[in-house]
Amino acid sequence: MKYFLSLMTIVFISSCATSYQSQGMSGGYVDTQLSETLWKVSVNGNGYTSSSQVGDYALLRASELTIEKGYKYFVIASDNQNKKSSMAKIGGNSSSTYGNINSNGNFNATTNYSTPTYVPVNKYENTLVYEMLSEKVDGVFVYDAQLIYDSLSAKYIK
Repeated sequence: MKYFLSLMTIVFISSCATSYQSQGMSGGYVDTQLSETLWKVSVNGNGYTSSSQVGDYALLRASELTIEKGYKYFVIASDNQNKKSSMAKIGGNSSSTYGNINSNGNFNATTNYSTPTYVPVNKYENTLVYEMLSEKVDGVFVYDAQLIYDSLSAKYIK
């Protein structure tokens, strides 16, 4: 029974991760323009979305916006990733009793008890503040927006 529950949990987890989308009930991204070329992108994952996936979504959205606005490159001014942890309760307290009476009038009974299972849940967030650039800047790590977009969109946009 525990094997079956573990298997079902894995199937459920793999099918419910936050998809690449604007902020919704199951997470997503929100972007805010801070100046003409300065933007902030925040990505919130749900309990089934990994920290690396949330980070990829933030880079994907930054590259997507950079291309949409007619720029080629971007520089990250700050990158903050947070984790919120909680416990999820699966099931509850319950008991069931069954018994038998034989032909002599003897009675035997068995009671089964179950208690809830508690599972840790981590929700990751990533916030990027970045500046869009038309040209590369010497001495600064510059992201190529088209390269990032091509790489990550193939992985996450279906």
